[in-house]
Amino acid sequence: MPTAHNRDPRPRGTPRTPQSKRISDLLKGSSAAFLWRVLGAGAAIGVQIFIARRVGEEAFGDFAFALAILGIFSLLTRLGLGTSLLRFIGQYRAQGARDLLAGLLYSSLAAVLVTATFCAWGGAWTLGYLRGILSFGQLAVLGTAAWMLPPLAVMGIAQSILLGFKRIGPAVFSVQIARPFFLVAALTFLIRVPGLAPDAQTAIKAETIAVTLTVAVMLVLAGWFVRGAVDWRTPRFSSREWLVVSVPLLLVTGLQVVFNQTDIIMLGSLTTSGETGVYAAAARTARLVLFGLTAINSAAAPMIAEAYHSGRMKDMDAVLRLIARILLAFTFGMAVLFILGGRHILGLFGPEFGAGYGPLLILMAGQAFNSLCGPVAYLLTMTGNQNIAARV
Repeated sequence: MPTAHNRDPRPRGTPRTPQSKRISDLLKGSSAAFLWRVLGAGAAIGVQIFIARRVGEEAFGDFAFALAILGIFSLLTRLGLGTSLLRFIGQYRAQGARDLLAGLLYSSLAAVLVTATFCAWGGAWTLGYLRGILSFGQLAVLGTAAWMLPPLAVMGIAQSILLGFKRIGPAVFSVQIARPFFLVAALTFLIRVPGLAPDAQTAIKAETIAVTLTVAVMLVLAGWFVRGAVDWRTPRFSSREWLVVSVPLLLVTGLQVVFNQTDIIMLGSLTTSGETGVYAAAARTARLVLFGLTAINSAAAPMIAEAYHSGRMKDMDAVLRLIARILLAFTFGMAVLFILGGRHILGLFGPEFGAGYGPLLILMAGQAFNSLCGPVAYLLTMTGNQNIAARV
């Protein structure tokens, strides 16, 4: 006989289906991630507009050029652990392996920090050999940006940890809201310091401060949220398995970042800084089409891993069908927005940025196709098919 304490409040005959609960979890997680990312995207675009108006077209081009190169090296120094963390955290939580979770988090943070620090030192040292290939302004900005690499790499790992434990709000808030806030505050302070000009190098210094503060916030949040799920006293390590999975994922995610940044790097090397700045504004605006996909991925990745490793294939199928419908509606709406209002959006960066409307439409078409394909890379990597994803 059910008591008042444990009686099911739903009407009699209503089935308690795990599948409907998974869909509900996806909608809740995706909605939270979507709202945070809407705010974050607004903050990110606002920050880019703020920087472009403060430093000018050419300095913004050098700033974007340095961040594009830094983005590639940041991903490489994560060793593929950013994505594999999502899979293994979901798997170990489903299995109740608290000791393996501790070993995974320990080794991931340590390996990435050491690798990124070494790469930062090596990158700063090798810049002297690029004289004559890059401009003096680009070399100066890259020399400053090199020391952003360790906190930037750790930030990616901390975000993966939060996402793996389904703490989507804190993960997105830290990167999408807190980081832009810190950047605006740091840049506003630095350009008032005597001797510091409002240029690309000052903007990179402000970005470094912002990333460092964001990492501190994320590590505190990660420590708080995982404290009951991880056995820190007796960590167990499965380094070989983690390495076997992470290396293909490094290839997958590394090539994705290279594809996303190659255009800006090529323009920075072959054309003027002003043209690079205009194109960078168009490219970053076009990525807003991926809002829906990135929000869905934040919630879907750990759910796919848990459902697969628990044998709930019907749950996973229902989740993926729902994702397809959501992405179709969202992508169509964003495409209409950019076609009708793209020139006005780019004009917010400055009057000279309106020349990027043509590239904006081309890039938007590519990002729309990407979004409509859904979380196919996560579907493969979260189900143990990372080698297939790497070959594709």
